[in-house]
Amino acid sequence: MSTLKTDRAGERRPQFPPEIWLMILRTVTDVPDPLVYPHLVLPDSKTSQGMLSEYASRRYRQCLIMKRLVVGVCRQWYAFANKFMFEHIVIDKPWQLGVLLQTLPRLPAGRIDPGDRRTLGWFVKRLDLLIPNLEWLRTKRKNSAIYSAAPQLYTLLPSLLSLNVSGAPLSYFPSGTTVISPNLKQLCWTDGTSPTLQDMKVKELSLFMKNHPNVTVMCFPPVEVHERPPETNSSLGDWDGWLCQGVLVVALYPGYDPDYTEFVPEPAGV
Repeated sequence: MSTLKTDRAGERRPQFPPEIWLMILRTVTDVPDPLVYPHLVLPDSKTSQGMLSEYASRRYRQCLIMKRLVVGVCRQWYAFANKFMFEHIVIDKPWQLGVLLQTLPRLPAGRIDPGDRRTLGWFVKRLDLLIPNLEWLRTKRKNSAIYSAAPQLYTLLPSLLSLNVSGAPLSYFPSGTTVISPNLKQLCWTDGTSPTLQDMKVKELSLFMKNHPNVTVMCFPPVEVHERPPETNSSLGDWDGWLCQGVLVVALYPGYDPDYTEFVPEPAGV
């Protein structure tokens, strides 16, 4: 399909400006669900592994199919829309980490502006890292500390807004969790391989919130009823130190119960 149109006299009409095609393709491929709370990620009671709900899985597949159809139309559409393929990434197999570490640092093919240096990783808005017991600690090789694959991946995602992660307590994150984008708005632990709420140190949470002031939603790992924090800000105690005004929802998932508790902090001054 060409962006040029031929009339009956055989004359070729002017091309649409690239910006117009970009707006059209953005509208066609846009799916807001991944960035809207709740995340539509559920814990699987049989495997203890995070998983997309049936509705979310269907929407995710439909979105990918549409994007693949769009980028397959012609070279120009591929150049415009190939970056949209990376907006929502689901990783549930370890080998996928290695592939993405090689792919995301690349520049999109056929950029409208040759001076645009944004890599494919820049366009990732949501990441579902659903690998149980994923290694997060730094490892040492030849006396030099390096990041494991997951933290390395985060360094490639400067625009990340939504993160669903399996089995990765904050204490495992690199110091200050600075490898995760400061633009992050939503953070959820998804399964029973994650630590309990008792393992989440207030100091670590405070440091995380300091480095990520835009977080509005936090979903904690499965917890027992007696581990939940109080229901109001007035009795939060140590938890009050990290709950800033920007946090709108704290979701606490009790074990593998399909129901869960949402704790919504009171506005400041109430």
